[in-house]
Amino acid sequence: MILLYLLAWVPMIVIAILNATVRETTYSKFVTALQAHQISTLIAVILFAAYIWGLTSLFPLNSSFQAIIIGCLWLVLTVMFEFSFGHYVAQQSQ
Repeated sequence: MILLYLLAWVPMIVIAILNATVRETTYSKFVTALQAHQISTLIAVILFAAYIWGLTSLFPLNSSFQAIIIGCLWLVLTVMFEFSFGHYVAQQSQ
């Protein structure tokens, strides 16, 4: 089950990138940068909630402990992705 949820993390990166792309190509031109990020954050929360709700409906978790483990693994994967993307793609050293 944990392997399935590890693989299920990948579409969340796609969701995040698509959300940022929509923000930058549409409504960010009509609002301030702060407002655009706030709108984007709300949209991301809704999209992630819907995705995770669907995921847990299809593949129910066995316990709260399993949910905590998966959440921690997703956190580690996300932080690793952010640092790797910033270093190798965006060419930022810090």
